[in-house]
Amino acid sequence: MKSSNDSTPRRLTRDEARNALPEELRQTFDRLCDETIAWSQYFYGTKMVSYSILMRLVEDGWNKTGKHS
Repeated sequence: MKSSNDSTPRRLTRDEARNALPEELRQTFDRLCDETIAWSQYFYGTKMVSYSILMRLVEDGWNKTGKHS
């Protein structure tokens, strides 16, 4: 249970999340977004994704090969 001091992270739009990243990570973010949207559509019939989560994954070193930078 959350206390009154806990704050819920704000949901970011794709542009907000992308623009919050350094320039060199934006292409990786774009690829991850496109793939996530495609798989979400395939499995769930929806294009809903969390851009805040994808932004954090890219910040933490996500890349297509699975190797962290």
